Amino acid sequence: MAKIKHRFYFPDMNNIIKKYVKACKDCQSRKHDYGLPKGGLTPIESTEPFQIIGMDFLDRGTQFCSDLAERIYEIMHTKHIKTSPYHPQCNGLAEKQLFAYNTAKQESTRNSPFYLLYGRHPRLPIDNVLNLSSSFDDTKEVQIRFQEARVMVKEFIKDAQARQKRNYDKNHRFIEFNIGAKVLLYRKRRVRGLSEKLINNFYEVIEKFNNAYTIKDIYSAV
Repeated sequence: MAKIKHRFYFPDMNNIIKKYVKACKDCQSRKHDYGLPKGGLTPIESTEPFQIIGMDFLDRGTQFCSDLAERIYEIMHTKHIKTSPYHPQCNGLAEKQLFAYNTAKQESTRNSPFYLLYGRHPRLPIDNVLNLSSSFDDTKEVQIRFQEARVMVKEFIKDAQARQKRNYDKNHRFIEFNIGAKVLLYRKRRVRGLSEKLINNFYEVIEKFNNAYTIKDIYSAV
């Protein structure tokens, strides 16, 4: 701005130049963002087992995004939410959920996933080595424990998510796009002459879900 002012002058030049730069495709694609990472943390709310299911597959596999799959979701009244590409944090709980994880006490719920699902602690391989007998409570006692545990867990999760959001948002900045806004798309590929993180086409925001967006290429009929 200082270089322009040194050589030129016209009425309302500050606002005109700022608007021009914001709408300039080349200006936006070549600039580097030195600010904090964008986007606040949006906790995923779930109130009962299997209300939300995460699946671990590579780069949003086409077998889950096909017309047939979408039709099955519709018949089953299932809302299919796609995570952001190249951002595994969106679906981190689906990563490597093995028996050790499912039987370990979790910080958020203060119980193991196994206990909250079955109402009892699991039988471990060491139990066979030690010849420990299995004992299971009757259905009524299990049901009572279920109800008590899940009431407490809802509060535990709410407190843990609030704490995690505060800590995460301290090092991030909130940014929001309106429906119809023109945006550039981040991709992990090299485009000669442009910033590594940007491609040259503008996209239009057509749908918003929490802090995630659906976009379309404004130069394409799709």
